[in-house]
Amino acid sequence: MLSDTSSELTVVSPPRNATVTSPGSATIIATSYSPSGLWAVTLQHTNGYVTIIDGLSSCRVKAGDSVSVGESLGNAGTSHDVTIQLWSAGTRLNPLRVMPI
Repeated sequence: MLSDTSSELTVVSPPRNATVTSPGSATIIATSYSPSGLWAVTLQHTNGYVTIIDGLSSCRVKAGDSVSVGESLGNAGTSHDVTIQLWSAGTRLNPLRVMPI
């Protein structure tokens, strides 16, 4: 189930250990591990957009990696939502209006 707000997309209760993939060709510019035990991945896309995907229980990429559309970034957690933020030139956008999700 998707929850649509004006500037964030939340995948509510994704299937346990579902693979989370890159929404487009990109370079990984950061990965971070939060105190809650979840990963966030920040991607710089070739078209200038930046995507932040948060709420991963595992992470398969590292800063500097190049990924293609559909390539695995990691897995969704077992009891956490996955959120997607999309940025362009410092402005947060609604991912559902831009990305083919």
